[in-house]
Amino acid sequence: MSREAEWQVRAAAWELLALSLRYPDEVLAEAIASGEWEAAAAEIA
Repeated sequence: MSREAEWQVRAAAWELLALSLRYPDEVLAEAIASGEWEAAAAEIA
């Protein structure tokens, strides 16, 4: 994957993350409590 493509994927992932934090729901709360959200954030970074 080129650096530009990698940057685009990361940018899209961070936009989705921002939206999920802006409009939290029960699914997000469960993902945070279970550690799933932290694992996904580490994968992005």
